[in-house]
Amino acid sequence: MRQYRKTGLGPTCSMCSEHIPSIESCTCTTVRYGSTEAPRIKYGDEDYDWGTRRCGGCGVLKGGYHHENCNREVCPMCGELINLCDCGAEFIF
Repeated sequence: MRQYRKTGLGPTCSMCSEHIPSIESCTCTTVRYGSTEAPRIKYGDEDYDWGTRRCGGCGVLKGGYHHENCNREVCPMCGELINLCDCGAEFIF
């Protein structure tokens, strides 16, 4: 079965240049916190089960990395939503 891929319908992720929403995984895999680096948490690997095959924030399929400014990405340092936490994550791409 062929996957439907939305293109040109939303903003572009500055980390991977995919249009959001997109089922394609973001290519940015690491975040930096000062001098510490950590791998990003993939959609579906969070402690909370969102209950859907695709992320409701950025559209990525389970097993893929969230896209820029996704409101469902979890911070690997504190476990809170990354856009709400105070850890100061800097995406490395």
